[in-house]
Amino acid sequence: MKRQMIYLSACAILIAGCANIQINAFGKTITRRQVENKYPHSFVCLADKAYVMPSKEWVDGCIKSYCRKYALSFVFKWSKRWDCDNRARHMSSYIREMFAQECPDTIEPDGVAVFVRFYHQDKDGNGHAVITMIIDNKVMDYDAVHFEWLNLSRKENALSWYVGD
Repeated sequence: MKRQMIYLSACAILIAGCANIQINAFGKTITRRQVENKYPHSFVCLADKAYVMPSKEWVDGCIKSYCRKYALSFVFKWSKRWDCDNRARHMSSYIREMFAQECPDTIEPDGVAVFVRFYHQDKDGNGHAVITMIIDNKVMDYDAVHFEWLNLSRKENALSWYVGD
């Protein structure tokens, strides 16, 4: 019963948090070709022709909302079964869902520039998955496991092998 109450409280916080996210946080668009050019060493697999670039403030609001909603699940339920690729896909889907709910119908195109990227972390070929976004025409990466913004090195960028939505 106590766990259910905590979950219900987290849902209430989520709903309150979403109301604070700015709708005017979307502006410039980027085409599929332009996205491909930002990841020259990767296989880029995208569904839409173009994407809206969100503001960092809007993405930060989505991440806070996501953490409020799913933090308990990560700690109690998913910690042993979910690793970086699961968490990156889940959080990027959540951000795209927030875009679909909050973006005015007047904004074209239909997609938001939030993707999952895989890259090699070391010479042994161990990989890592992160959320990669195009914000203000710059590539920004977010680690959904450690809940932090990353600054990938040139080497790590060159070792990127997949970007997709």
